[in-house]
Amino acid sequence: MLRTNAIALCICVLLLEACTPPETVTSSGPGSELLKSETATAYLLRHYTETRLDTVSWPPEELTRTIDVSFDVTGSMYERSVVHQDRLLNLALYDLRLLEEFLTGDLNPQPGDIVRVRLFGANYRGSGAEARDERVWQLPSANLVLQVHVTTRPPKRVIINVREVRRPDSSAQSSVVDSVIQWLRNRIESGSRREYLRSPLLEHIRRVATQYEGGSETSPVRLVFVTDGLVELENLKLTPERFVEDTTLARAVMTRAQELNLLPTALDTLRFSVTVIGLFDGGSAAFGRAQRRFFSELFRSQSVRIFPY
Repeated sequence: MLRTNAIALCICVLLLEACTPPETVTSSGPGSELLKSETATAYLLRHYTETRLDTVSWPPEELTRTIDVSFDVTGSMYERSVVHQDRLLNLALYDLRLLEEFLTGDLNPQPGDIVRVRLFGANYRGSGAEARDERVWQLPSANLVLQVHVTTRPPKRVIINVREVRRPDSSAQSSVVDSVIQWLRNRIESGSRREYLRSPLLEHIRRVATQYEGGSETSPVRLVFVTDGLVELENLKLTPERFVEDTTLARAVMTRAQELNLLPTALDTLRFSVTVIGLFDGGSAAFGRAQRRFFSELFRSQSVRIFPY
């Protein structure tokens, strides 16, 4: 009898848990769109336990987004050219235009964003040295005045009315983007195809990914790699010209990268997204498809966006 009662009690508890609505956050008012992500909801449920009027700097540190841009300055970016608006541009300058378009459109920097920009290239003038230039900017945060109401009976509900939002001046966003592009332009225009002779693309991606291992589990990271897609690994070189001669080349490079433990391993959570800008297919649709498959497999669990789409 006691066992029967215990089983019945367990069933009731399970049914009650299954029927209990989840804890929720609802927000309204100007600027409330800043509070509507899944990570923001989890933060607000933890942060607010009672009804109150609050003024906060948004986003909090644990939700601050990082935009991490890596720009390829290997010689092939200077050797190859495209015609853009009746002008002949090397790939480095053309891809810089694409990056500016991406930053001001698709990515759209937000208050509090950290923007990190890195250069990468290897074998500087035959010396073996690598490009390690790096610069970091941060946009000012927004300030929100919140009227917060927390229900006292389960399930917990946090109801937020944004009474006032003080965003950074819109010029702050454009100023950061302009500074990023100008910083890169200065370095691109002072470079040449004779400086960095080898592409360390796979090593660089692995190094960037490793820097995020063991970090915050909530702050979103947008990784952006601006590159023509040239991959050099030991005696393997993934280019349109070599792909025509050997269509199994992409698979051979991927296999060797796995053997050398060069695949990025820290990007397996939803807080990461990856965009690759400026892949050069040499006019070969087959090689273009192989490139896309290669980068999709390289980042495995992540949905890789190739820009332009």
